[in-house]
Amino acid sequence: MILRQFNQKGIDAFVNYRSGLLVTPESPPPVELLENPAFSEIIHPETSVENIIFETRLDVGKYLYKIIVEQAKIFQPEKNLGLWIWLTLFYFDQLCPPDNQGKRKPMHEARLIFHPHNFRWFYRHLLVGPFLAVKAHYDNPERAIAFLSNPLHKPGEIAEQLASRLEVVTNPNILELATKLYYNETKKTFERGAASDIKGSARRLAKVLNQFDLTWYLYGISANDLEVLLPSEFDRFRKRLK
Repeated sequence: MILRQFNQKGIDAFVNYRSGLLVTPESPPPVELLENPAFSEIIHPETSVENIIFETRLDVGKYLYKIIVEQAKIFQPEKNLGLWIWLTLFYFDQLCPPDNQGKRKPMHEARLIFHPHNFRWFYRHLLVGPFLAVKAHYDNPERAIAFLSNPLHKPGEIAEQLASRLEVVTNPNILELATKLYYNETKKTFERGAASDIKGSARRLAKVLNQFDLTWYLYGISANDLEVLLPSEFDRFRKRLK
């Protein structure tokens, strides 16, 4: 399919559909709107988009970067609401998959409807978050694996905590640190307790980094130096790095 963007009519139609899922969760997504010229328009230069099944958020981030930035060459795509609503509908079965009864579980509005001016919700969108993380770290997207390793429709608690601040997701040092602390590359999974409320977890890391930000310029501190600055509560995760 050719990449398109919704106009206001298309945006409103999708917003109404998403709201309707709260009442009728078995309603199928209105995919007929995707190519309807009354609701959307083609983005130039014309770019093909494929309904690929993505295993991880990293995979979708890389793919969207390729088609949006490298091929379609969209200027400031992070401000293009119609683009992201269109892509959300295009990949809706992956973002909000139906259960065995054909019903879709309603999720927070920010997951499916992009709010470009709400920075608390900015990275919580299921497509925008991975795309912008890859865009910010395109020289080495794998450093952001702690934010991007989960399935598309299940970002996970660690991504949720890291997504709470724009400065965290765009900071290569912080994401490298989070990946080192919490992600086991050999097992392709997170360390036990990383997503909990225990001392040294990702939730605590976000709070400690908020405190550090009052004193230091975090973009100027390497992941190794940040690790040294962490208090002793992080030793349970830090010890495996020695």
